[in-house]
Amino acid sequence: MKKKLKKWFKKLKETLKLMNKTITYIHDTSHILRIVIFFDLIWSRIFYGVSINEYRIFKFYTIKHSLRKTYLTKRKHDRFIKWNINKDILPVINDKNKFDSRFKEFINRDIHDVNDISFKDFEEYNYKNKELICRSKSSSFINSYKVYYLKDFRSPAFVSDKIKKDGLRLVEKNINCHKVLQGISNNLVFINVVTFCRKNNVTILASTIKFKDDNKVITGYVNHNKGVLNGNLKDEHDNVYSFFNNYELPFYDNIKKQAIKLALELSEIKEVEWSFTVNSRGTVLLMDANIWDDTIFVQQPEYLYNKVGLKPKFKKCNRD
Repeated sequence: MKKKLKKWFKKLKETLKLMNKTITYIHDTSHILRIVIFFDLIWSRIFYGVSINEYRIFKFYTIKHSLRKTYLTKRKHDRFIKWNINKDILPVINDKNKFDSRFKEFINRDIHDVNDISFKDFEEYNYKNKELICRSKSSSFINSYKVYYLKDFRSPAFVSDKIKKDGLRLVEKNINCHKVLQGISNNLVFINVVTFCRKNNVTILASTIKFKDDNKVITGYVNHNKGVLNGNLKDEHDNVYSFFNNYELPFYDNIKKQAIKLALELSEIKEVEWSFTVNSRGTVLLMDANIWDDTIFVQQPEYLYNKVGLKPKFKKCNRD
């Protein structure tokens, strides 16, 4: 009981600290009275279910009631995921070996498990492909991958040893991105499409790009109707990284077609975030698939039409 109370007080302290920081930030940027922000934040938490961070990021203090109702909160989305995903099928996307096996025809490239490939075969593969991408078999591609350059090691044996020490498993030759994607970043750029499949009808809920910059993951909003990158690119702490206006992504229609086809192939999971890239030859490559967990980013006011959130579209997908 004492431990529970201690834990509760610690959580309360952290919440109050975050609330005070949020109120101060909003007051300093909007000049709204602190007391007004405080009561509106409490009301929004109770009535709309938004978190303190969502209140700030969605700029709820600038949005009227009729539009506030349209926002899909993380809590509501997580509740949907909890009750609508068959856990027996989750290994298909959570175990990347199984994912690569099931979608082999879509991936269409050589991927090896460093624990299964012989040293001789790895040595030949590494000498042939001097730059390798390696990633985890259980985490998302974007969050786990590293690039290994043979020139940085004495031999392939040292490359293999380093990969294993880093806890990574799946290896393939490095990918040179399309020149348009290189205009965004010199690192591997992922184009993500979130699909919702119900009764063989597929709806695209959202689309983003992601890439690494040092240890940060940068995210950008994609208008999936036009296939263009729009607005500020931001890191996971909502800091602005750079800005793009109507930056046309390569072969985006092909990416959407593949995402829809894949969603129908994996209809057992209603909602999936598919990750692609486009190589220097213009080939669309399937990279990964995950349960979507980024509802907050795509509902920031700067990315929305008339400040309408994702909830109406999400409810329609569940109803149709």
